[in-house]
Amino acid sequence: MTDDEIRILVRARLKTGALPRDLPAFGPTRSTEDRATTMIIRPGRGQSCAACDGPDADVTYRYPDRDVSFHLRCDAIWGEERQLL
Repeated sequence: MTDDEIRILVRARLKTGALPRDLPAFGPTRSTEDRATTMIIRPGRGQSCAACDGPDADVTYRYPDRDVSFHLRCDAIWGEERQLL
């Protein structure tokens, strides 16, 4: 998938709310779960990328209600597109 194709998917998912527009708040939360870790970087472990739907995402952001994972390339595109909104 090309960067332009990923950008189109990211823009559409940002508009519908399928992708968050902001990074998660860093630091401890008031959730009953331990959600203090807000960003995890590791080799892909089977998580699907929220931008391109491909397997083995590298970066995971933890939000109070969900985790959002990306490949490194897709994470950079998501960051760029969030800045344009």
